[in-house]
Amino acid sequence: RSIDYRDIHGRTALLWACYAGQFNSAQLLLDHGASIDLGDNEMRTPLMWAATSSRGLPIVQLLLSRGADPQRRDASGATALAWAQERGDASIIAVISHAWQEAA
Repeated sequence: RSIDYRDIHGRTALLWACYAGQFNSAQLLLDHGASIDLGDNEMRTPLMWAATSSRGLPIVQLLLSRGADPQRRDASGATALAWAQERGDASIIAVISHAWQEAA
C-alpha cells in the first residue's frame, strides 16, 4: 500500500491526521512523501480538514509551509478559508488569509 492509500471515502492517512489534529502524524506522513493536496472523494484537501479541527492551527501552518494550495476548491466550490470561516477560528482564518494573499 502506498502512503496515499485511500479509504472508501477517498481519505488518506494525511487527511485523517489533519482532521484529528495529529500534528506529529501529519508531519511524519509529509516527511515520507504523502501528497499534500490530494483530496477525498469530495475534493476536500488536508488543509481543508485541518482548518476545521479544534487542534488545527499548527497543522495548517505546517501544510502551508510545505506548499499546500490555499486556493484549492472542493466539489462544492469551498476553499480552506471558507471552511475556517465556517468554524470561526480567528487564528486559522488569519493564517490562511495571509497565505491566500501571498498566492494571488
